[in-house]
Amino acid sequence: MYSEVFEKYTGPEMVSFMFDGKDITDKMKALYGRKRNWQANVYTYGELFGEGVKDKGFRIDYKSEDGRKHWQHGVVGDSSQLCWFIRF
Repeated sequence: MYSEVFEKYTGPEMVSFMFDGKDITDKMKALYGRKRNWQANVYTYGELFGEGVKDKGFRIDYKSEDGRKHWQHGVVGDSSQLCWFIRF
């Protein structure tokens, strides 16, 4: 789903993306895009990870332009929920 908020946003560098213990960084960096704004889209957990992902965890590590490290983690509750990954 297109997001005007993300269209105007440029995020930090994604360093790693782990899902259910698997490194999916390359796949997620492709979706995150060159502008680092999820290509101005908001995805559901199902769109990103497929079906049958309830109760599976994720962790994303970022590095901001000033060199600080940021991270976020969570657990999928419902594959139809929208993912609003960190914005700072």
